[in-house]
Amino acid sequence: MPRMSTATFPKKEPVPLERRRELYPGARTLLALGVAHALLECYSGVWPVYKNLANLDLTTAGIIAAGTTLLAATLQPAFGHWSDRGWARSLVLWGTALSFLMCLLGPAGAALKAHGEVTHYGVLALLLLFSRLGHSMFHPAGAALASQTLQGRRNAGLGIFSALGWAGYAFSQVTFSAAYLRLDGHTEILALPGVALMVWVVACCPRSNTLPTSNDSLRQKLAAMWKLRGEVGTLFVLLCMLWAVNMAFFFLLPELLESKGYTGWIVHGGAHAFIMAGTALGVVLGGYAADRFGVRRMLMLFMVLTALAYQGFLLLPKLDTAALVPLCVLTGLICGAGQPLPLSMGQQLAPNNTSLISGVMLGWTWTFGCLTQPLAGWLAEQPAIGLVGALSLMGTGNVVAVVLAASLCGAPKSKVA
Repeated sequence: MPRMSTATFPKKEPVPLERRRELYPGARTLLALGVAHALLECYSGVWPVYKNLANLDLTTAGIIAAGTTLLAATLQPAFGHWSDRGWARSLVLWGTALSFLMCLLGPAGAALKAHGEVTHYGVLALLLLFSRLGHSMFHPAGAALASQTLQGRRNAGLGIFSALGWAGYAFSQVTFSAAYLRLDGHTEILALPGVALMVWVVACCPRSNTLPTSNDSLRQKLAAMWKLRGEVGTLFVLLCMLWAVNMAFFFLLPELLESKGYTGWIVHGGAHAFIMAGTALGVVLGGYAADRFGVRRMLMLFMVLTALAYQGFLLLPKLDTAALVPLCVLTGLICGAGQPLPLSMGQQLAPNNTSLISGVMLGWTWTFGCLTQPLAGWLAEQPAIGLVGALSLMGTGNVVAVVLAASLCGAPKSKVA
């Protein structure tokens, strides 16, 4: 028999906590921001499935979604300006807390149905408006802070931040549907786990401002940004196209699945959850790929793949559940990979006003994108067009995004690192 070796190997010493914090100085902050993002999206993303569960009129529900988003998202640059003046932490925390109001949709909707449509829809719109204001408060500050956490890895930091947000959005509709159906509409109980997690977020969120600050007025900052209007404008329109398609798609996703013959948990958030799971993975992989291979090259590739994946999902007939689940994950992964890249490019163009540029490129693009919700709802109700036809028309925005990404590939590379 071969002789057994008696050599001993030195025991690997664990890395001290302080050393780990030195190696990953921003990881704790990024995780706290990501958890807050997940909570925000989980609570604020329930409107599409609620309108289906409560049998709301599609056009009216679309007008409410568009109107509240329009009012709140228009204010995002102002919130970004305040974030750059040192209010980033407060905006992140208060913005997350406001999204918890969406837990009241179930009991409020049930209690107000007997008081007439004006009161019923009016209160629902008010709850959605406060949630959208929280969205607008959170995103400029959160995105700017997240981009600073991983030194030299801006795209990766934004990708992880976005991924956790999409993960929260993935659970939003399926958890809300389960609570609504099993608890007779008492969705307010969903606020309890969110409050518990918020205690940890408050403790871990940075207490001091880590962003470069500027004392310039909002008008001066916007004037300075106007000098970058060429490439910023292209990125802005590209994001408008992406959000226009996304908002229309997710607004009508429950009805699209029903029209194909799906029922039960798939319609009430299941398919949505798997698409969002793929998106969460895609934004992380997309961020790392951009850092490795170049942000412009990856943006162009991901826009082409997004346009193809979107149309493919619409046109495929009903599938077995075993085939639908991987299709949803793959579609989300492909469509999500390029989403954080235009924002990252815009932030690098204005490094001293990252929250403001985030507010402009998120808030005002959502303002445009939300307009497709009532339009898509109205088109879907036209017998000659239908759901698939309406969403296919919305999908032309992806083609425009491909053209814009191609124009950025030829732009001078000195502007964006």
